[in-house]
Amino acid sequence: MKIETYQDENGNSTVKNVAYCDIHTPSDSDVTPLIKRVNDESDAEDGKKMKRRGIMLDKKLQQKLKKKFSCESDSNAPVVNIPFIPQSKMEEILNLVEIDDKEEFFERLKAYWTLKRQARNGVPLLRRLQVTHTRSINPDEEKVDKEQLVKCQRLRHDLERARLLVELIRKREKLKKEQLKVTQQLMGMELSPLCYILSRTLDILFTRDTDQLFHEPVNAEEVDGYLDVIKKPMDLGTMRNKIETMEYETFEEFKADFHLILSNCMLFNKTNSAYYKYAERMKDTCRTILNRCKQTIDNTDINKETGTLIPEEDKTLEEQLINVKRKVKEAKQIRNWSSRASRVKQLRKEMKKIKLKMNEEDKLSNVDSLSTSDRAKSEGEEDPEISINPDGNVATAKKKKVPTATLR
Repeated sequence: MKIETYQDENGNSTVKNVAYCDIHTPSDSDVTPLIKRVNDESDAEDGKKMKRRGIMLDKKLQQKLKKKFSCESDSNAPVVNIPFIPQSKMEEILNLVEIDDKEEFFERLKAYWTLKRQARNGVPLLRRLQVTHTRSINPDEEKVDKEQLVKCQRLRHDLERARLLVELIRKREKLKKEQLKVTQQLMGMELSPLCYILSRTLDILFTRDTDQLFHEPVNAEEVDGYLDVIKKPMDLGTMRNKIETMEYETFEEFKADFHLILSNCMLFNKTNSAYYKYAERMKDTCRTILNRCKQTIDNTDINKETGTLIPEEDKTLEEQLINVKRKVKEAKQIRNWSSRASRVKQLRKEMKKIKLKMNEEDKLSNVDSLSTSDRAKSEGEEDPEISINPDGNVATAKKKKVPTATLR
């Protein structure tokens, strides 16, 4: 508490009482706040001075208490910035506005915004001027906020589980799609291996036609005189339709149609034109593709009567062994060493099984040949038969042996 005397406008002297808290006490003040009541006189022995029924703490402890009280006061009371506009600034603003009754308008405007500021508890109306401050929290509101937080956490957990479930479903559908594609390829290879191989080869030819000149038939209306020169037009799209309708019975027919496309292009266009040169490049690049296709068809066991793939059970052991050896050579050309090693190992196991079956058949054939030879010998021999003559002498005669059954 600080008492000061001052004179008012009428010249009367009055007394002014000024009180300070323990935090905002001026440094030049003679009065020191009481922080702690003295309950024990033994505290004087610890070097603390007694004053006005209290004790003075040392500077370090006093600073700690000040920080503590300042934090508590900041957390409880909001910080409010009181706006102040100097008179010079107000006149400058008024000079910029050209309306009637400037002063009256400005006073009403200032009163409006002052009331609006008071309605917001002194918080600035502009967001960038607002000072972060804490507000007093109602226990009921705090409970509602906690409940909302728990609901939001549960919702987030459920959404995360739903996201993981959708991701697993996406991966499963992707695997099912790949499995369906492989199944279609296997079914196509078993039912119509020729069409399947030709279709795969035609897909490669489509990719080699980078300028897409042979993808579709030539429009005779746009190209004058095309049908007069070319009697049998052909294109890759027509070849695909013929594969789907199973019109190709041999690889030679497929190859002839492809060469017909290139020969038509070279026949209609001049030798120095870009189309002629493009057909020549196409012929050179696709030669290896066609040779590889022919080799694949030759190595595939296709039933000429039905056009289907001959199953492994219907083949002889020698044919199965030849096919496995050919597959081993193809597997050794795989670039990835792990897949190559596993594939070769699997094929060698199959080769070993086939060889064991062949050895068993050889043993059975040898046993059959031995049994037939023994049977022939037993049928050719005769057993002696004893008989007595009328003269009383004993006579012997050869008797045929009855063949005995042989155990295999």
